[in-house]
Amino acid sequence: EYWTSNSMPNVMALDAASGARLAWSTVPTRPILDLSVYGSRVYAAAAGSGGRLYAFDAATGARKWQVSLDGNVQAVWGSADAVYAGGHFANVRHADGTLTPRNRLLAVSPTGGLLGWNPGVDQSGQGVYTLRGTTTLVAGGEFRFIAGQAHQGLVRFSP
Repeated sequence: EYWTSNSMPNVMALDAASGARLAWSTVPTRPILDLSVYGSRVYAAAAGSGGRLYAFDAATGARKWQVSLDGNVQAVWGSADAVYAGGHFANVRHADGTLTPRNRLLAVSPTGGLLGWNPGVDQSGQGVYTLRGTTTLVAGGEFRFIAGQAHQGLVRFSP
């Protein structure tokens, strides 16, 4: 089980039975808004001065990679083929300062590389607040259109 603590800037593992804190923890420099665990990774959606999408090793807590954006990342969902993130961002910020458009939703590979998936969320409201899935991906939030089609705040994808 993974938990975020508002009283300290940690992401930590807790024993599911006792609630005791385990040795695993990491100290991100931004508020964590959502977590997703898939396989050997813990993915974190972060806010702050431009958002971040983080991947941590589930066994050690070591940061494996991060993706920088120009707005908060509010939701994350990891799968075997991709890590999906939602929020109120419009662009991915690369290390060299260039921007790649990804409005409100994006997908990266499990190793952190930006994928071509770009569903075209409109800019009404504050973006995507939640992502959940199994064999399909469901996104919820403040939006009206995805790829020009009406989807009032809720959409299901088959990525």
